[in-house]
Amino acid sequence: MAIKDALLRCAQALLIEIDDDALDRALRALLGATRADFVCIDENYMDPVQGLSVQITHFAEDPEVSPVQGSKQWWKGPYSDFPTFLEGLRAGQPVAVRTSELTGREREELERDGAKTELDIPIAIDGEWVGSICFTDYQVERDWDPEEVETLTTAAAMVAAFWKRRRLLETLQQTIDWKNRFIASVSHEIRTPLTAVIGLAQELASRGEQFGGKEATEFMSLIAAQSADIGHIVDDLLVASRPNSAELAVSREVVELQPLIESVMGEFTAGALARLELQSGGKDARAWGDPARIRQVVRNLISNALRYGGTNIRVLTMASADTSSIMVTDDGIGVPLGYRERIFEPYATAHEDCTQPGSVGLGLSVAQTLARRMGGSIEYRRESGSTIFELRLPSARGVQPAA
Repeated sequence: MAIKDALLRCAQALLIEIDDDALDRALRALLGATRADFVCIDENYMDPVQGLSVQITHFAEDPEVSPVQGSKQWWKGPYSDFPTFLEGLRAGQPVAVRTSELTGREREELERDGAKTELDIPIAIDGEWVGSICFTDYQVERDWDPEEVETLTTAAAMVAAFWKRRRLLETLQQTIDWKNRFIASVSHEIRTPLTAVIGLAQELASRGEQFGGKEATEFMSLIAAQSADIGHIVDDLLVASRPNSAELAVSREVVELQPLIESVMGEFTAGALARLELQSGGKDARAWGDPARIRQVVRNLISNALRYGGTNIRVLTMASADTSSIMVTDDGIGVPLGYRERIFEPYATAHEDCTQPGSVGLGLSVAQTLARRMGGSIEYRRESGSTIFELRLPSARGVQPAA
């Protein structure tokens, strides 16, 4: 089978389909066309100990010649053992070698494999080297014709296009899944307080004359509180909708933190307040920032602790010459290890149940965005069995707020 005919078979397999069988069919076509004894696809990965490494993920072989007999399917190893291949492939160039001309560990590895010659052609996606197609001969030392190599480079490009298309489809599906979860979460978040607002308002509209002044006032207070909850959700959505945080309007003024926290805590229900304790670590703590944005951050941190934290939640302010801090601490189990690197990402949540109140996954991301916009940050840590989220802002110690 001519190599060009094999390329046609590769195109039919790789540019139309997306399953792994397509790669296997493409490799079988290349095996027959090149008369190599073994053809495989290597994928690069980063090993935390050995560094850049390679793993065989697909292969085709001549069972009458290849000594491998399928045992190389999951072979993997570091590129540090193959410096000749690493140098050429990283530069985007095909690498053809004779085992007899190599030295050191590289030669030992190929001799152990029984290979006499090997041709590796890099696979690159958007300029990034992600793997290789490898052609191995076990019987003869082959001289690869430059025209053959150039033609096989097209096959490598087809594999790259196949991988890229599959990545895009996976990303699209993930985006669709996130969208569906997000819509369900936001709908639940807004529906809960909105149902209360509508119900209470309808009661007042239809039977208002039957309620006394005290009852009517209580109804109006509940409507105001539930409406505020909806407003807070919308505030977070507005922040999250701006990918460029520089677009966020943030003022810079001196903010007294203790009174601000007391005001935010007053927005929560009696049941929530029973779990909250405001400690007086820094009654005179002042920070440079936007009071409305700081309120939004503190509200999100406290809400996060109420939803996912332990029974006892403490809010503490601290101040130094450079930094003023607000720490929200609880005695819960903390964030699972697998999620700690993602907790400040938009829509990320360690709680898979999207119907859980507050599970949209925006609170911490919005809080971090606003903190950074004000020249500060939010840090998460575990200390002595406690979960701590700390908001740090530039200190305004000794500066009096404007009258």
